[in-house]
Amino acid sequence: MYEALVSRLPDLFRASTAGAIKFVDTSSHGFLTVGFDAAAAHATFTLIPASEVVTDYSKQPPGALDNLLQSVSFDIVNGTLSPA
Repeated sequence: MYEALVSRLPDLFRASTAGAIKFVDTSSHGFLTVGFDAAAAHATFTLIPASEVVTDYSKQPPGALDNLLQSVSFDIVNGTLSPA
């Protein structure tokens, strides 16, 4: 039951919000940075695979995270969301 539910979360999130949720990544952890300028709002998700969150990267060599991080960015202009 757990696997069936978790594997379908992206579809469930989208369906339950009538498509309002535009980005779902249930296999990653991360944070969102939001910025604004005169023309648009800019949102960038910085993500790391969930399997990596148990690793203490403070004890790893510099750059150990470089190939693991992924960014996904969006712009919101006049109420319309689009990939940046």
